[in-house]
Amino acid sequence: MFAGDGEPMLHKDICDIVIDANKHDIDVSFTTNGVHITDKFIKNSMKYVSWIKISMNAGTSSSYEKIHRTSEKDFEKVWSNIREAINFRSQHKLDTAIGIQSLILPDNIKTLPQLADRAREAGLDYLVLKPYVHNVYMNQEGYHDIDYTAKEYGDTLAMLKRDYDSSDFKIIS
Repeated sequence: MFAGDGEPMLHKDICDIVIDANKHDIDVSFTTNGVHITDKFIKNSMKYVSWIKISMNAGTSSSYEKIHRTSEKDFEKVWSNIREAINFRSQHKLDTAIGIQSLILPDNIKTLPQLADRAREAGLDYLVLKPYVHNVYMNQEGYHDIDYTAKEYGDTLAMLKRDYDSSDFKIIS
């Protein structure tokens, strides 16, 4: 799985790496921010990828900008890339699973239904919702005191599972 503290899609040889891994029977998957999924990657490499999971910690462009610390326009760029990948998968009858994941944060909890709506409508396979886990080695201090036992978090997860989980689209928590 290509993921981590860096964006795997930025590697200049990522398509060649995927193709080479496939030649050696190595299963390949990605966790990516989705901004840098290129047409070249979709056309040349996606057929060799088991799954692609896009980090999308917000259901609106404004909350996406705040949480991801990027430009609001990247939100629509990611959705455009998702649509291209899903269309290519459909046209070429690929088995590549495509989904998104989101941390559950005070800054995005109210936008999670919008995220689930958009993900399901786009034809994604799943939405993973997970708690933020503070790493003591990180400089990030903003979210380390989240109380996931609070009623709002449980109620939101229950509602999302009830309203969105189906045979075609899964809510995973």
